[in-house]
Amino acid sequence: MRLSDGEQQRMEQRLAFRFAAIGDGAQSWLERQLSALSPDCALLTRWCYSASPVSDWANYEFSLFRACAEHALRLREQSPLARELPEPLFLNYVLHPRVNEEELCDCRGFFYAQIRGRIEGLSAREAILAINEWNAEQVCYRATDERTISALGAWRSGFGRCGEESTFAVNVLRAAGIPARQVYTPRWAHCDDNHAWVEAYCGGAWHFFGACEPEEALDRGWFTGAASRALLVHSRCFGTPAADEEIISVDGAVTFLNQTARYAPVRLLAVRVREKDGRPAAGAEVTFGILNASEVFPAAVIRTDADGMARLRCGYGDLIVQARKNGLCRETLCPASQEEPLELTLAEPEAPAGRWTSFTLHAPKERLPERSAPTPAQRAAATEKQAAADEKRRLRLEAAYDAARIRALRERFGYGAQAEAILRAACGNFAALAELLEDPAYPAPRKLALLQTLGEKDLRDVRPAVLREALDAGGGVSPSDEFSMQYLLCPRIGTEPLSCWRRTLADSFPEARKREFREAPDALWRWIRESIRQVPQTEYRQLVTLPAGAMRLRCADLPSQRLLFVAICRTLGIPARLNPAGGAAEYALDGQFFSPEAGRTANARLQLQKQPGQTWQPGADFGLSAFENGAWQPMAVPGQWDGARLTLSLSPGVYRVITDSRLPNGDLHAMRMELRLEAEQEACVQLQKQAVSLAEQAVDFTLANFQAEAPDGHQAAAAELTRTQSLLMWLEEGREPTEHLLNELLSSRAQLARLPLRLVFLLRGRQALQNEKLQAALAALARAEAWFTADSAEPAARSAYVEPDRLPLVLLCDGPRHILHACAGYRVGSVGTALAFCRQDRTAPE
Repeated sequence: MRLSDGEQQRMEQRLAFRFAAIGDGAQSWLERQLSALSPDCALLTRWCYSASPVSDWANYEFSLFRACAEHALRLREQSPLARELPEPLFLNYVLHPRVNEEELCDCRGFFYAQIRGRIEGLSAREAILAINEWNAEQVCYRATDERTISALGAWRSGFGRCGEESTFAVNVLRAAGIPARQVYTPRWAHCDDNHAWVEAYCGGAWHFFGACEPEEALDRGWFTGAASRALLVHSRCFGTPAADEEIISVDGAVTFLNQTARYAPVRLLAVRVREKDGRPAAGAEVTFGILNASEVFPAAVIRTDADGMARLRCGYGDLIVQARKNGLCRETLCPASQEEPLELTLAEPEAPAGRWTSFTLHAPKERLPERSAPTPAQRAAATEKQAAADEKRRLRLEAAYDAARIRALRERFGYGAQAEAILRAACGNFAALAELLEDPAYPAPRKLALLQTLGEKDLRDVRPAVLREALDAGGGVSPSDEFSMQYLLCPRIGTEPLSCWRRTLADSFPEARKREFREAPDALWRWIRESIRQVPQTEYRQLVTLPAGAMRLRCADLPSQRLLFVAICRTLGIPARLNPAGGAAEYALDGQFFSPEAGRTANARLQLQKQPGQTWQPGADFGLSAFENGAWQPMAVPGQWDGARLTLSLSPGVYRVITDSRLPNGDLHAMRMELRLEAEQEACVQLQKQAVSLAEQAVDFTLANFQAEAPDGHQAAAAELTRTQSLLMWLEEGREPTEHLLNELLSSRAQLARLPLRLVFLLRGRQALQNEKLQAALAALARAEAWFTADSAEPAARSAYVEPDRLPLVLLCDGPRHILHACAGYRVGSVGTALAFCRQDRTAPE
């Protein structure tokens, strides 16, 4: 096997760049490893290293890259699906181990063994559909935290958020020799969320579909209407993109490719940036931001050319555009109607005014592409496949849970309900955690206390070796000392993949240096900043370099350096953490946290205030950002409301608070305030929102009639179901949009309990009641009722002038068949919007 001359040259150039960044020894180490492989396998392994961020060099063993190369080589030689693929497709989308920001794992051979029998003799198109049906049998949608689990972790879990479903699905497709990639809208413009799906290549073109969502044809998905309103849809390439791809930007080791035009109407937005004196500002960084979840998310970052120009092909919606260079910056709202180049002149950052400013952003309108709708037979087949997949997945996960082993643990070690809950949450990781709990080398209370420091996702993929290393280090820590368990022994620091690092770090310093660091943790931070290089040109900023890898390669970006600081502190017996708001490294002294980073100790206070009885949720109602290096950096909002006050401990600096109200058409009424916090200062901010009129939210339609049946056999028509104030919901149990809606209902159960609102779940059949999320909603919501209907939701949707083919369909009725509010397809906050109509005050949060 050989590469084209051009690709061979590009591979060597990328490698030379990485060797220079890593430093002495990297090239000789890699050449030694490759010398033990066959020439063809060595070539593909070498290519994988050339197209991987340096953090992957640091974090993963050579064997992982070799396994990807061996499997891809077999496909290239033996599979009719991979044999004739063009070189860029094979290298970037079959061979390459990385999809996006997930933890890597050696999974391709395993997945291929599972699906090989299903796809033998099939065309590429048929194989894609068959594989996605198998995917649905293994993994379904469920909301989880922001860390992206590995493909095998998703398989063991049996569920994941859309980013995890899609990385899993892409790995399975690549394992079969089918080029595949994750496609991603970083943030929707019409609702507070994002989404990822899959594109696979066949028949000379890319085709899309929902990951783990079986369909009878390609280029279908529940998200097509939402995607037609996207401001930006992109994919990532870690090698050299094909010549016909449209490049948004190159950021270190990754190239962002623009796929928006395949899903939505687009315009070419041009931005001209000028220096203070009017000259073109070459090399300025232009950020195209989407206001979403009360923060301005940087959807794309592009550097200006020699003429000071930056261009982005994007959807027809309002953007917040910022330019910055050498400490100067400028930010403005760019309307969808902008046709001429947007002019920005760099200036000194404005002094924060400390007062609220109102503004409105307009979302793109939905423009559904012309595609043939599925026939009734295709819909029925897809529904049947989904139901069969749900049952297979349920049985597989049930088999992982060993009740007899639980009883044995209880009888032998005295474990109770807490251990049982941990093992049930472990899903496919049950056996690994049960083995640890059975290990007599460690006291049972300490093992249980350590597991309780971890999140639910950690329980599903943590390796016993990571836990044993922590237990070995914690002989003197009492399991009842929650502070030490959390900030000394816990292997979880940020959102990084859990890994072993204590032994490596303990062996990295002489005893004298360890004593120095224990006495003065600030000296450790200085050592890290002086000894660990940053090489952003070879990195992917969404990834972190794990502590052991950072020490080995002596390379890590700032977030990874902070991770390393905390890991070394914990190794040396110093409680440490990442600041929960801004992410700065912190160590504890006498129970108080301090940051070794200049100016980052949280010694200022921001007190947010609300009116009595109001509910303000971070992300849904307000957000916080810090002004750093000329740009606004979104922050987490930790803590809980104490009555009408939420007090945040922050480092001195300039901050922005944004509040917003999402309208039914997707537009945003927003407000912002910038303020400066000095050390030891406490500032108070009374949260405010723009008023939203009833006219902007309400509709006035008559509901089409339909028939439904209660579980006890009682029959009812639409008028009876809407006799009193009712929220009608046509659901597709197990599908991602419905899961989102049920999650919102559950999170709003306290508000629902105070309202005389009838909740009517309209289901396709009695089998829907087997869905776990639906069961949880029916159990938790006192006024929820299940009804079965054979009538399509289409007439009801059309009577409300919303999309007829998108579920869940949510209709709020305030009397017999009178629709007050309607929403088709999932939209973040749809439950909150409906509840606003049920409250007397419709102009502010409850």
